[in-house]
Amino acid sequence: MKFTNKIAIITGGGGGIGRATALGFAGRGAKVVVVDHDAALGQETADLVKAAGGEAIFQRADVTKTADVKAYVAATLAAFGRIDCFFNNAGIEGTVIPITEYEEDMFDRVIAVNLKGVFLGMKYVLPTMIAQGSGTVVNTASIAGLVGPPGMAAYVASKHGVLGLTKVASGDVASHGVRVNAVCPGPVETRMMRS
Repeated sequence: MKFTNKIAIITGGGGGIGRATALGFAGRGAKVVVVDHDAALGQETADLVKAAGGEAIFQRADVTKTADVKAYVAATLAAFGRIDCFFNNAGIEGTVIPITEYEEDMFDRVIAVNLKGVFLGMKYVLPTMIAQGSGTVVNTASIAGLVGPPGMAAYVASKHGVLGLTKVASGDVASHGVRVNAVCPGPVETRMMRS
């Protein structure tokens, strides 16, 4: 599949699935906007894309903050003028512990990054795609969004929520030529899995 001159935003682009996707998209001709909360890792991904002959910019963002989400959308439009692909991928696992011992602060943080971050991304990217009459969104859910492994209350709840949001958004924008889907990867050997 070719992505020649397509503009792709990838959240969580500083490592793991996000970095691999940024390199894959760029290798097929896309211009990539790498978004991550970790400036060093995000810039490293953008530099790897450039070193491989691709075009990329980095935008630091906390996906739970409206202002940061608006900023990465604005930076993309300023640099490239459109958004063709949005890989809404940023996420954290949280702790693995029985629900009766789960810290409320950690629960709130996981929901904020994994679910609110996906919501905010779509809220502020989709208007551009609707105006264009085209675009594709892929939200990263998880196999945990389909099952309920013990000890993962926040992560499982967030990923079930991502699947629900994906279904709603898909119906909301289908008539505008915009597609919204989700992927549900199983365990992948990444920094998040090792931590």
